[in-house]
Amino acid sequence: FIEKILVNSPEFVSNIKSFYPWSLFDWVDPKGYRIINSQIGRIPNAPMKVNDSYTLTCPKHPWTLQVSHPTIGNTSGMWVIPTGLGVLNEKNEYLGTLKLVRSG
Repeated sequence: FIEKILVNSPEFVSNIKSFYPWSLFDWVDPKGYRIINSQIGRIPNAPMKVNDSYTLTCPKHPWTLQVSHPTIGNTSGMWVIPTGLGVLNEKNEYLGTLKLVRSG
């Protein structure tokens, strides 16, 4: 779903890139791999494993915002506060984590 939004909305992606030097969101799959990035789109080749604390708590507490310690962002190189929101489908199956980043 997230990938379709990015692939089918080049204007949306262009607007994000022009206003924000960092990624506004990533999609992290159920295994903890970042596979989609709001700046890049689908991440080519080997996806990057996310090691923030929220990747462990989001599956246990879906639909509840989880916050990690401030860190240097992978995309921006700036200090960010990573957060995540676990997402379930209508059958209560864990689909992954919407990673949201606050910078500045």
